[in-house]
Order: sequence, then structure tokens, then C-alpha cells
Amino acid sequence: YLGRRFPRWQIGVASFVGYAISNNLGFALLSGTTARYRFYSRWGLSSSELSRIVVFYSGTFWIGLMVLGGWGLLVHPPSGLPGVLHHGLAIPLGAILLAASAAYAIASFTIRGPVRVFGFALTIPSPALVAGQFALSTADWALAVAVLWVLMPAPRLPFTELMGAFVVAHILGLISNVPGGLLVFEGGMTVLLGPAVAVT
Repeated sequence: YLGRRFPRWQIGVASFVGYAISNNLGFALLSGTTARYRFYSRWGLSSSELSRIVVFYSGTFWIGLMVLGGWGLLVHPPSGLPGVLHHGLAIPLGAILLAASAAYAIASFTIRGPVRVFGFALTIPSPALVAGQFALSTADWALAVAVLWVLMPAPRLPFTELMGAFVVAHILGLISNVPGGLLVFEGGMTVLLGPAVAVT
């Protein structure tokens, strides 16, 4: 995305430390970015380049959540969703998430040059990079949901219902800024899936 080359081990170390700190301290955008800045500034990146990296990996993180969450909310909304928000909002919210993802994909083909957001000039990645973002992020989140689904006792609820609940609960955890979404994610899953899954 930046046109810069670094050894993969360096990128891996910066990413590992950044996520470890952000998940343990909360306020991921601030704490994780600060940790990454310590690494990348020593490797010759400017603050503007680091900002582009943060936007790129944050966007990749959210793409999978939006695609899978939108699909889950449209196809099979969680049975406990009315306990969190009005059940009738599931389909519009799912459609918005998918539409936002589609708009980003379309923008990679149609927009050339920087886009200014809150005073920052950001360049939308190439279609090939955007395709990679969609593939990696969607596969990552689908595998995370699949692990939880496999561990659930039989009879298992539909995968799409678990996926919708997983995404909503995860977003609640992110909004809370509680380290690792501790108890927020679990509480959200309990509320969203309570009618469909026995809580033990």
C-alpha cells in the first residue's frame, strides 16, 4: 500500500506487539498505534505514512466484520436481538454493512488520487489490494466464528445466526474500549443467543 518494503519478521513483530498491547489496555486505536509508531518510526516511516498504515489495517479489520455481519443479519438475525435493539433494524443494518463494503470495493475502481478525510489525505488502495483485504479479513473472521461454532454443544444453531451474534457482540466490545472486550463480548453473546442456546 505504501510502496515500501520491510522484512516480514519486522511487520510481524510490530503487528504482534501492537495487537497485544491494544487488546490488554483497551482504546485500541491509541494504544496499538503508539506501539506501532515506536517500531515504524525507527525503520524510517514518517507520521503520515504510519497514519496510512493505521487506516489500511483498521479498514481491513472492519471489512470482514461488515461483510459477515451484514450477511448474518440479513439471512438469520440472532434470536435475542430484540434484547439489544429493535428486531426490525436487523435487515436495514445488515444492508447498510454490506452496502458500505460494496461502496469501498467500487471506490477502488472509480476513485483515483487522494481523498481528504478529517484533514488527512488518504489514497484508496488498488482493486487488487482491496480484493486481498476482503479475502483475508473475511476468512479470518469466518474462521473465528467457525471455531466457536464447532465448540458449541449439539444441536448447534445455524452458522449464520451465530455469525450475526458474534459480529454484534464484537462491535459492542470494541465500542466499550474494555480491554479485550472482557465480559462485554460474553454478555452480548449471552443476550443475543440466550433464546436459542442454553446458558450454563
